[in-house]
Amino acid sequence: MRVNQTKVPFKQFAGAVIVLLLAVGWGQLSAKGPDETPKAKNWTIVVGPDPCDLKENGQPATKQAVSKKQGHQVTWKSDAGQPLSLVFHVPADCVPPFKNMKRDGKDSAGKILYKLGDGTGDTVKSGPIDKDACEGSEIKYDQNLGGKSCDGIIIIQP
Repeated sequence: MRVNQTKVPFKQFAGAVIVLLLAVGWGQLSAKGPDETPKAKNWTIVVGPDPCDLKENGQPATKQAVSKKQGHQVTWKSDAGQPLSLVFHVPADCVPPFKNMKRDGKDSAGKILYKLGDGTGDTVKSGPIDKDACEGSEIKYDQNLGGKSCDGIIIIQP
């Protein structure tokens, strides 16, 4: 059986491919995803039941942006009263993002570890962001919940 093939001029085919690629690319740029930088504000993050589950108002919130000018702060709370603590991996040339952090060694990449919370309570409050914190940086942190750990990100804005 022979299928009737229609020849499409190359310019027409190439134009259709370009339009399709632009449409797909535009859709990816306009869609909200986990890599999008959130608006800087005060945050109340619920952690759990898994330490990788970070939510605010029921919506995923794996990154939190805070503004130095606005003195933003973050409150983390476990979802079911489990003990919670946080460890921030801060570049050695940066001031830790929050004033009431306790230095706790270095990680394998040479970043300074700073703790928030002692792991006995279900809520950790950052206090206001330090005005000297490294602006424009994304600082990884681990939320430790019920003996398990997972990563989050704090984004420091002017």
